[in-house]
Amino acid sequence: MPVRFKLRLLNGEYRGRELMLPIGEFTLGEKGCDVLLPLLREEILTLIITEQQIVVQTSDEVWVNGSLHNLQHPLPLRKCIEIAGVVLTLGEENDVLSRVKITPKAETHLLLWLSLLTVVILTLLFMFIFWVIQQPRSLQSYLPPDIPTQLTQQLKKPALQGVKGRWLSDGSVVLIGHCASSPAVINLQNFLSSNHVVFSNQLMCDDHILTSVSDVLHQYGYQNIEVQIGEEPGNIILQGAIKMDDQWLKVQTAFAGIIGLKSWKVVNTQDGQISQLIEHLRGLELLGYLSMSLSNKEIIISGELSPIQQQRMMKMLETLAVQQPEYLTVKYQNIPISDQTTQLLPAAIVSYGGNRHLSFVQLANGIRLQEGTVLANGYKVIFIGMQGISLFKANNLIHIPMSF
Repeated sequence: MPVRFKLRLLNGEYRGRELMLPIGEFTLGEKGCDVLLPLLREEILTLIITEQQIVVQTSDEVWVNGSLHNLQHPLPLRKCIEIAGVVLTLGEENDVLSRVKITPKAETHLLLWLSLLTVVILTLLFMFIFWVIQQPRSLQSYLPPDIPTQLTQQLKKPALQGVKGRWLSDGSVVLIGHCASSPAVINLQNFLSSNHVVFSNQLMCDDHILTSVSDVLHQYGYQNIEVQIGEEPGNIILQGAIKMDDQWLKVQTAFAGIIGLKSWKVVNTQDGQISQLIEHLRGLELLGYLSMSLSNKEIIISGELSPIQQQRMMKMLETLAVQQPEYLTVKYQNIPISDQTTQLLPAAIVSYGGNRHLSFVQLANGIRLQEGTVLANGYKVIFIGMQGISLFKANNLIHIPMSF
């Protein structure tokens, strides 16, 4: 696909990154966009690229070098562009865009007041200040605090622990530090934007680090690795069956390019055993019938199997017990599995489709799940078949049958 233009991000955790823009539509945002990027008010930014120009589609205001831009006109090149809290610049393929700097929004120039009106307003203002000073402190406490004070109060919220705001001489704010969740930061950015405060986001957020790490693992074939945030900012814990080989060396090289990721730790105890059992059950075509959990230093497998299926599974378990005597005991219960659709899925399953390479289920709320999807509750879809879907999280494998 021909490429003539490119985009460079000037703020946020991806600042300094450049993206080539192919002819056609290119989207930025959080819901199925080409680039995962949190925008104010969950905005989706669409760029329409032709060979001659780039046009933006957005419901938000667009500022170019501090001035409001007419959306009917194409976006200019090599200028500072701000949309929905994101600052970027555009250029041709060979342009050097690192010289483009962030330009604050231009304040609206006020008309000169008539001398008499100015005197009247100042007089009223001084009278009001004098009146406030004379009031008791209980009344003054009801007056709204100034923006810096409000920002300080906002940053005391538990969800924003680790986030700091640094005021610059031009009246703008730089958000620095570490955040646990992007939604809390988006609310903070909405507060600043609604109060006409120019800001730049230089935060590192845990959820973005987790997403980037999970994406790398999936790209290199590690489908059943659980990713968690460690005790220190920028540290993660990987739980699952991982061994040191050429493939894992490639993963570590890719990890080095993730912004904000400082270190990682691999945990391979019972997590590795459960992941190993999952892969063996998948190979025996039994994964779609069973649930699995860790209980009192034992692994419990539950679900109804035919006598032939039970025989295949028990033979596999006996072989593993001989090969790995140090692993936990595995027990099987031939009992029905309770349907946990309402507890674990955001909506009921209404259809099943796909092909031999990729299967999916459609939920009643319109969401489509496929292998690798991570739900809001942390469960990951690791299997989809005619008999149901399998979810995995923190040593728990849960089977949800097809009920439509």
